[in-house]
Amino acid sequence: MASEAGTPTIKRRGSANECPKRMAPSSDVAIDGNDDLITEILRRLPAKSLLRFRSVSKRWFSLISHPDFTVLWTKSNCNSTSGLFLRSLSHSSTPTFHYIPLNSPNPNQPNFTSLDFVPDQPQGIDIIQSCNGLLLCSAFRLRHHSCSYYVYNPTTHKFIALPNPRPFGFENRIVRGVSLAFDPSESAHYKVVCIFSHSSLLRGTYWVQIYSSETRSWELYDDLVLGPFDMVFDSGVFWNHAIHWLSRESDTSFCFDVDGECPQTTPMPPLKEGEKERNFGYFGESRGHLHLVLSCGSQTALVDVFEMATDYSKWCLIYRVDFDAVLTSFLEKQLDFSVPLDYCKFSVLTVLSGVSEDDLVLVVYIPGKAISYNLKDKYLEKLSDLRMHSNDEYISSNCRWVVAHQYVESLFSV
Repeated sequence: MASEAGTPTIKRRGSANECPKRMAPSSDVAIDGNDDLITEILRRLPAKSLLRFRSVSKRWFSLISHPDFTVLWTKSNCNSTSGLFLRSLSHSSTPTFHYIPLNSPNPNQPNFTSLDFVPDQPQGIDIIQSCNGLLLCSAFRLRHHSCSYYVYNPTTHKFIALPNPRPFGFENRIVRGVSLAFDPSESAHYKVVCIFSHSSLLRGTYWVQIYSSETRSWELYDDLVLGPFDMVFDSGVFWNHAIHWLSRESDTSFCFDVDGECPQTTPMPPLKEGEKERNFGYFGESRGHLHLVLSCGSQTALVDVFEMATDYSKWCLIYRVDFDAVLTSFLEKQLDFSVPLDYCKFSVLTVLSGVSEDDLVLVVYIPGKAISYNLKDKYLEKLSDLRMHSNDEYISSNCRWVVAHQYVESLFSV
């Protein structure tokens, strides 16, 4: 309609005859309504942050708690080792723990010095094995007789008490070892393998019982397992879908495939001339490789580092290291005077992959210190001073009571 002067009427913004402009959704509304975008953001965050963010809303709790997100987050974070739980004995002979960060100090690092999630265990809880973020634990000292076993997630502080493995007709069993098998890249479920013998069985003859977190029950493996009589079942290692153990004297050992539920013979490194048994320094897995460190004698700091061939054909010697000169030089720089290395108080705690694919790092314990040593570039640095929380004493003067377990952040439910 034209005005009296014949000019057209101009509609002005905000006038009554103007249609209201549709408001664009705010960015937070757009993000909150897009589960894929939220997931893409959340999977890049550390585990501790995600545990807090579960309380933002029911929707976020559902997203973060979903098994698919847990697997996605695990793959995004490469399942890398954040630190070490170093265990020693206090004066009361109760296990105490010291956390050693392997990267920069993390405000979300575990802060416990003892495992007290089971209050009715007066002697405390000990760690048997660390496996991809979960810890297999037991009552200290009495673990093989009481059969009180637990699976604990130190990131979420959740645990489960496993039912006692008591197969029918084997009340007088002797538990030789219990081991955890968990691969978070393939499944949210884990298995626990219990090796036991019986007075009626010949030496070197074992029964196997398997616990599944999916069924929440134990099942007895049908066949007897034959192996060397000197097997070390206390330190089982999960690698390549199987639990692996060592033999001190024999030429062979064996592993147990937890998927196919079958035993398999594996080789052992040959004994050195004059040796009656192997002196194990470390046995574990790191980024897809199985490693074994053997000490070359009680009065030497010479160690051999082996890696298992992927086809199980042999243990390959990849490094021989003499820590005598290395550590003595390090101590002189630290203390400004010459200190002889006490071989009886020297120990390899763990083997880790370095920054590069072919880097290998040994974490070494000497009284009062944890030290890392890169085998490729021969770089050595102090990781931590190890002193008790209650006083100024060294965490242990005898490395026989110092054991390290890897800490990996995990969101998986036990």
